Amino acid sequence: MKLTAKTQELTDHLYRVQGIASGKTTMPILAHVLLRAQGGTLSLAATDLDLAIEDSTGVSVKEEGAIALPAKSLFEVIKALPPGEVTLQQGENNRVDVRAGKAHFKLVGISAQEFPALPSATVQDWFELPLKELARMIDSTIFCVSSDDARYNLTGVYWEPADAGKALRFVATDGHRLAFIERPVAGAKFKPVIVPKRTLVEVRRVLGGQGPESGDQLVKVGFSDNHAVFRIGAVTITSRLVDGQFPDYGQVIPKSSDKLVKVSRQELGEALKRVSLLAPDKSFGVRLSLDQNTLKVESQNPELGEASQEVTVEYDGPALAIGFNAHYLLDVLALVQEGGVRLELADAISPVVLRPLEARDFSAVVMPMRV
Repeated sequence: MKLTAKTQELTDHLYRVQGIASGKTTMPILAHVLLRAQGGTLSLAATDLDLAIEDSTGVSVKEEGAIALPAKSLFEVIKALPPGEVTLQQGENNRVDVRAGKAHFKLVGISAQEFPALPSATVQDWFELPLKELARMIDSTIFCVSSDDARYNLTGVYWEPADAGKALRFVATDGHRLAFIERPVAGAKFKPVIVPKRTLVEVRRVLGGQGPESGDQLVKVGFSDNHAVFRIGAVTITSRLVDGQFPDYGQVIPKSSDKLVKVSRQELGEALKRVSLLAPDKSFGVRLSLDQNTLKVESQNPELGEASQEVTVEYDGPALAIGFNAHYLLDVLALVQEGGVRLELADAISPVVLRPLEARDFSAVVMPMRV
């Protein structure tokens, strides 16, 4: 194999694939990226056996061939090279010369024949949605995914069609909070599935690397019995699905919340950040005390002291005090792009529902806590 590529383009493509290659494995080959030069194309692939990514870019191929190189080292080397072009040439004993200007590296690879087969899936029905829509839906839910492996069915985002296939719904929860978003999508007809968090992290990485001008680019998505497939330009990501039953999230969302608070997202966020500086380290618990058009945010820490700040709100109801993890509320506020949010409350022991004042496609539910 011998090829010449533009350094920055090769760096960008390696960035997309190297995140999947893991050095924390008993199979050294899984820490490698497979390079295959054929025609005028360089194909790149990485896998951890459950998740795989394939990408390609145009290069000048002088000798066709394939080899697996250590993903992290190759990415760091190419990224550090001077601007211009880089040449990769395969030699004896699976060694590859990397040259750019006066810089010269020799990387030790592994035969391409030892690289594992990539996961495959047969998809019957595909649907498409704009890149910026998928990115927003992932951002709006992935923060709620559980990191507890014992609750395996909560370690991904639940995807389900809505409105007879004319809309797509994402739901995620870790048992303490829940996020829900629904967007119009044509042809979203599939059985509900749970897509692993790690898969969506890698999908989001690729989406973010497409550039600001690609927001209207369409992403193709399809499912088989146990796999999800994403096609983003020249990139294909294939992943196993989470094998589990997602809980009935409808039971978590309060059916009636008669206390409505309207507040500036920025003002509430700033108050929570300041007051949580003295909140207990593990729980980050703060108390929200509501009264006529006033919300008081308070925290107490026996070792550090106490803090409070008042925020002007729109509220015409009885006095109410309720505790929350400040970080959970801040995570939701960070996703709201509009100027205000609405808090829907019932009592001191029921969860709060947060929604943007303008957009109604996104909701978050946060469970209360004792403070």
